[in-house]
Amino acid sequence: MVARVFYSDNEFVGGNVSKLPKLPILPPVAGYVRRWYAQHFDQFSDGVSITSWPDTVVNAQLRSSTSGIADATMPKLATVSGERVVRFDGVKDALGAPYTPAVKEPFTVSMVFYIPVSPMASGFLYATDGTRLKGLFTTAQGTASMYANGNAASPTVLGAGWHVITAVADGVNTKIRVDDNATFTYSAGTTTWERQVTTLGRSPWGGGAARFDLAEAIEYDDALSDSEIGQLHAAFKARYGI
Repeated sequence: MVARVFYSDNEFVGGNVSKLPKLPILPPVAGYVRRWYAQHFDQFSDGVSITSWPDTVVNAQLRSSTSGIADATMPKLATVSGERVVRFDGVKDALGAPYTPAVKEPFTVSMVFYIPVSPMASGFLYATDGTRLKGLFTTAQGTASMYANGNAASPTVLGAGWHVITAVADGVNTKIRVDDNATFTYSAGTTTWERQVTTLGRSPWGGGAARFDLAEAIEYDDALSDSEIGQLHAAFKARYGI
């Protein structure tokens, strides 16, 4: 049998003229429930505003209008190191999609993004709740922190460049991994909580905005093991040359 490859009609236009197509990686850990990657917009030019960003699983649409933030503005497309990214300005940019119905722990989120300055200023990367301080954010010191049941903080300052971060809330503990740092910080909690919304860039709760360039975000409805997180990081690092 002759193998055939099918290409979409936008893979050799715009920024892709004279380039071989870059395909998203197949995540080595199955079972993800939502996935957004910026290559979806390869046919558009840098500087275009993102009005809607569909995920690849259930077509949940990330929009500023559904972020839960009244004054949210739209991020713009950009290119970093040859990779397409969605650029959040760290001022008012935000995209969001509600969970209907809400989903309780456990869950895992993994993000691949670029930071233009070092250290990264405080602000939300990924928020999950419109009324409480929940989600993945950076502190005033520039370290990554995940708050769910307790606060899991990375000991590593996020410097300029590419990063892969995975955060897990398993209903009892919270943990986080930054790049190759295999050490997780755990904090015991007492009750599970619900994901009501996925919001990138800011928090509906009122938290600060983060300045970063997002290449990919992926969510699981399970608490990934350390081994599975290692597999995911290795695949993302290989794909994005981190």
